[in-house]
Amino acid sequence: MLNNVTGAVSVYCSRLVSVTQCQLYDRHFVMISKNSRLLIGLIIGLTAGLIYGWTLRPLEYVDTTPDSLRIDYRTEYVMMVAEAYASDDDLALAQMRLAALGPQPPLDIVIEAIDYAVDNEFNRTDLETLNHLAVQLRSIPPSPEISGP
Repeated sequence: MLNNVTGAVSVYCSRLVSVTQCQLYDRHFVMISKNSRLLIGLIIGLTAGLIYGWTLRPLEYVDTTPDSLRIDYRTEYVMMVAEAYASDDDLALAQMRLAALGPQPPLDIVIEAIDYAVDNEFNRTDLETLNHLAVQLRSIPPSPEISGP
């Protein structure tokens, strides 16, 4: 490859008037060649990396916890908990299921779900089911704080 480049430069240099012009052209030609090879290599590498990352080995989430869900999926999860509570009437189990959504109180989680459901026009029966769970969670007295010695 270098011989081809040198040959092209020498053919061009034989037509030039001065040796200084030939040396300047030689440096410029080699710089363009290096820069273009670098640019082509970067483009090929970036393309290959994107193809590998998006099609051959895409990122897969496995065994994620419910607290990492988006708000729409969190609302669906709370809706399922409310429906399960409506069928089995076990408030302690519903609280345990809601605790999987994070450290905030279960009532706050249900209120957040109700707000999202109202904003996105869920049907009336879903809103009533969520409201029933919220009312039952409000009826529980707050747990006392542990005082220090």
